[in-house]
Amino acid sequence: ASQLVQLIQEVTKDLDGEDLDADLAATTAPSPAMAAMAQATSLELPSDRGPVLTVGGPASLAAVEVAVGLAAELALRRGTTLVIDVDETTPVLSARLGYRLEPTVLDAMERVYYGDGDLTATVTEPTRGSSGFAPMHVLAGVANPDDWALLGRDRCVDLLRRACDQWSHVVALSGPWLQSLPQGVDRYGASQGAVAFGDRVVGVFDPSPTGVLLGLDWLIEARRLRNGAPVWIVFAGRPRSAVQ
Repeated sequence: ASQLVQLIQEVTKDLDGEDLDADLAATTAPSPAMAAMAQATSLELPSDRGPVLTVGGPASLAAVEVAVGLAAELALRRGTTLVIDVDETTPVLSARLGYRLEPTVLDAMERVYYGDGDLTATVTEPTRGSSGFAPMHVLAGVANPDDWALLGRDRCVDLLRRACDQWSHVVALSGPWLQSLPQGVDRYGASQGAVAFGDRVVGVFDPSPTGVLLGLDWLIEARRLRNGAPVWIVFAGRPRSAVQ
């Protein structure tokens, strides 16, 4: 738990000029031993809008827990916070929190392009009988695989840009893949857009040889999308042996 507190303190440092005294007992995150994070220099944050924190990486289920922990702490300590699920391969944020699967990010995009742009009408709510309630607002991912291709990089960036005009902080949960596909296929465009646009980016890796290799592939793409800007790295647990 102390390692997740350290992550929250480092990633949210300088968001509003003061340190965060994190208390995990007040969050909805189970904090499953998120481990050491690489040190990185402070980034210059925008002054004309709320900051965007993007969480992703090949350990996608663990990335959900990190995103929930960050969003919950920001909502409790820093002001209004929206967490958006733009993962186009495993969009499980709503299920993890016990929230409804609709409205989705596609409904929010429709409001950005064709409606009044008010995203508060597209946040989802806890399902009937759900015992949990998150302190942040939640925008559900797209549950239907046939619709994943409709997200797109530019549409995701426009959505995030609009969201950070309406909330003090935005946490974007991206997917495990960032590579570009042949013939201009925009399969992972939403995740690419979230990583490129994020003011802080956290990559979550599995603590295994395979997890590290997948993580390095993800990190190379993330650094390319961010033009070399720093990326925070978190390992989802400790290696099982010294060999790993």
